[in-house]
Amino acid sequence: MAFLMGCFSRLFTKFLQLRGFTCSIDDLTLNAGSESRRKEALSQSASSVAHATADLLGIQQTASSAKKKDESKSSKTVKNKKSSSSSSSSWSKEELEDPLRQELLGHNKEAFGSKFDSVCTGALNSISSEAVNACLPLGSSKQFPRNNFNMMTCSGAKGSSVNHSQ
Repeated sequence: MAFLMGCFSRLFTKFLQLRGFTCSIDDLTLNAGSESRRKEALSQSASSVAHATADLLGIQQTASSAKKKDESKSSKTVKNKKSSSSSSSSWSKEELEDPLRQELLGHNKEAFGSKFDSVCTGALNSISSEAVNACLPLGSSKQFPRNNFNMMTCSGAKGSSVNHSQ
């Protein structure tokens, strides 16, 4: 039995030496459908972080600021689909910047900084998971048997799916 195992070992080693096992840039590229789903998922990140920041700071959007935004949107010509899809409940940079700066520069800045970091990370977790799920494992332009990078990470030989997503 040991002799047979040794023969298989030498046979498979010779096969790998002859054929090789290389990764190319094609192993890392995404197809068009998964790339668009990834971009769509990542486009939600700014509004998600803004909502989480406003919740952390205890800021509620006033009716007058929401009304001003609605008026400014209706008076401007909509240039693209993305600008027309933003909701009236989102906060502007100016509305969040001053209270956030006061908290980050205040007397309890270390505690608030770590809390702010964890809130933003929590807000982005679902978005990053959605982006990764749109890409892996079926979003690659080369699929499993021919995609050597995917083969290495999915089999556990080198890294894991976390390494593949990075």
